[in-house]
Amino acid sequence: MVERDVTADLVRIIEAVYALDQSETDWVEGICSAARPALDAGLGIIGAAVDISSGTPMYSAGAAVGNTLEAFRAWGGTQPENADDATLPLRGPPTQSLIGIFGDRLSVAVPNFSAVSERFGIKDAFSVIGMNPDGHGFGITALLPERARFGAGIRERWDRVAAHLAAGVRLRRRLLPTETTPSQFTLRVEGVDALLTPNGRIVHAMGTARETTTREQLRDAAVALDRARGELRRSDPDRALVHWKALVDGRWSLFDRFDTDGRRFLLAHRNEVPARRLGLRRREAAVLALRAQGHSIKLICYELGLAQSLVARDLTSGMKRLGLDSLADLMRLYARRVPCP
Repeated sequence: MVERDVTADLVRIIEAVYALDQSETDWVEGICSAARPALDAGLGIIGAAVDISSGTPMYSAGAAVGNTLEAFRAWGGTQPENADDATLPLRGPPTQSLIGIFGDRLSVAVPNFSAVSERFGIKDAFSVIGMNPDGHGFGITALLPERARFGAGIRERWDRVAAHLAAGVRLRRRLLPTETTPSQFTLRVEGVDALLTPNGRIVHAMGTARETTTREQLRDAAVALDRARGELRRSDPDRALVHWKALVDGRWSLFDRFDTDGRRFLLAHRNEVPARRLGLRRREAAVLALRAQGHSIKLICYELGLAQSLVARDLTSGMKRLGLDSLADLMRLYARRVPCP
């Protein structure tokens, strides 16, 4: 099995993702600690921010929870030698296993895996990777003493977690472009379009957030988020996760801020998916970029907080604008490494 505790508090992981006012090292460790009850099979959890925008994986602020430092270092030496193999896990589906990625090629692609496996009893690894189209992302890997097996709903559950990991990376890059300490954390208020109470009341709104339809969307998202963080997180973790979409209307992330009196508010901060425009409308560009990463229509709906009909329409219109006939054509186009705007 992949998970040790299917009733684990999945919302706690999402809360850790949006705990933005801390250093990157503490942020990574917090996410790993939150994910441990659901994923730790006795060999530990590894997490790290990753950047493949240059074509070569660059990891930062790695953390290991629940295992020895020696095992962590040994696992770090199992990276594939070939550049394409090194990026393959980061270009694939959000939820995957090491054997699932490489199959019979594992011993060739990852030459040191056999030695590490024999020494520490690591037979496979289960990864949840939130990767953005611009090449920046975050991955959690659980080391396993057996081959990963995906039960019903497991991939869908962790794909949703990955959507929040990607959103959290985008927020940190927008709010904290360089490594800081918590005392240096400064919110970039120009990206905040609305301030809401947990029950959905809008205290302040500006720009497009002042439109009636948008205000309703933000209010509904705040109420759904608050419900996910209530009793539902314990009684039905998967349903709670469904309630907390990664974005609202493809534009905003909601996360906590506290005023000087200790009152909790939700900020609606601009956090669009970074996507090459290619002459497309903003939402079309995001849909096509995510689809090019192999994400399902259902997952894209969750990542953007949009209805399936809207995502399907944007995908069709975007493909037509670009003169593409198939998913394979789309993936080939987006495989060309061109920086996102």
